[in-house]
Parts: sequence; structure tokens; C-alpha cells
Amino acid sequence: MSRRLAKQLIYGFFYLLILAGLIAGVYFEFLKSAPNCFDGKLNQDEAEIDCGGPNCADCALKRLKPLKVLPIQIFELGEKSVTALIEIRNPNLNYGASKFIYDLNFYDNSGNILETITDESFIYAGEIKNIVLAPLEVDFRLVGKSELIPRDFIWQKPEVFERPETNAREIITKVESAGIAVQGVVQNKNSYFIDKAVVSAVIFGNSGLPLGASKTFVADLKPFEDRFFRIFIPASPDDLKNLDPKLTRTYIESRR
Repeated sequence: MSRRLAKQLIYGFFYLLILAGLIAGVYFEFLKSAPNCFDGKLNQDEAEIDCGGPNCADCALKRLKPLKVLPIQIFELGEKSVTALIEIRNPNLNYGASKFIYDLNFYDNSGNILETITDESFIYAGEIKNIVLAPLEVDFRLVGKSELIPRDFIWQKPEVFERPETNAREIITKVESAGIAVQGVVQNKNSYFIDKAVVSAVIFGNSGLPLGASKTFVADLKPFEDRFFRIFIPASPDDLKNLDPKLTRTYIESRR
């Protein structure tokens, strides 16, 4: 072997070593990531794979059950106006959603979307929540089906997202000329202000079926304050005759 060829082989070997070092550096620096909460491995003191421990989210978040939305009740308000009564149940006792977005879709009998209402709400751990939406500009005669689709949840533990203690008492349901008036007192039983409380009322007929619903807002409820409220629910003459005042239900939506 000539001396020139030997030098070329030596230089080539060193170039290969340098290139291998560069490749290894790139691999360890950029391609091989450090342990994290999405690597599919049980590491960094995780309680289970990719959850728990000091670095990753609570494992209970992986096992959260979806909210259950009961069949939506729709009441006609006018020629092209309705009220929607929605009951949502959170089966998770260890997590509430401090915020979620929902899409309320109305379909005709052919499955075509008539209208979509998008809004946001919240629900406490283990809560059965009733939402009243009114008035909605939807033609009652065209509605064949409706559904509510919740999404984009921000889940929090009860000790972080705590439910205020409020109630409604002294409820009176009265028949008026064009509908039903539900009145009473909403009570803030907490030592802090509640910026806004939503008080909803649902009226029922003798058969036990709901006849209508509506809501009102109570703002700046002081600590331990009692505040009068009144809700008017439009009703037809037949509904006025069939009303059972004893079945009236009220619901309060509030947050700290």
C-alpha cells in the first residue's frame, strides 16, 4: 500500500468519525426527547403511564365519563320563537367543568339543520344542571329534532371549582291573563358576593309533563342576602287550565 493511499484512508476514517459524532449529537439533541407525559412509558415517577406523579396530569382525568344530556324539551313561544329546556348530568364526582362550549342544533324532519346556537356554560362535580334558553329564533313548526353537543372542557377538582350554596324559597306560582308568574326569594348562603345568579322556573301540568319554562337574572347578590325574584312564563289557555302549581320547580345557576 502506498503512503499516499494510507494517508487518504486515515483522513477518511477521521472524517467518518466526525460525521458520526455530528449525527449522534443531532439525534440526542433533537430526535430523542426527554421523558414526558406523552411518551407512552411509565417513567418520571408517574402513577400510571403518562399520568399522575409530580409532573403529569391526574390519572382520574383519563377516566372521566362524558356528560349525559337528556332529551331536550322545546316549548313554542310565538310564530318563530321557542324555549329550550336542557338537563345535563355530570356523572363525575371528582371533577367539574369550570367552562365548556356547547352547540345546540335544531333539525327539520329530513335531518337538515335549521339553526345552531353556540354558547358556553359550566357544571359542578356530580351536578344535575338545568339550562333554560329563551327566546330562540326557531320556527317551532319546522323542528323535528334537537340535540346539544358539549365540547372543549376545562376540568377542575371540587376544591378548586367550588359550588356556592344558594337556594330558592317561598315559591308561589300564579295564573295571570297571558301566562304563569313564578315568584319567590333567592338566598345567598355564602360569605362572599355572587356577581350573577340565574334563576330558572319550570311549570308542569296535571299529567306531570312540563308546560313551559323561563328564567331571570339576579345581580350582585350580597353575602347572606335574600332577594325577591319574579319569572313570567307565557302559556296557552289550555296550559293555564291544566297547570299544577305544586309541581313547579326552580333552579339556580351561580358561581363564585
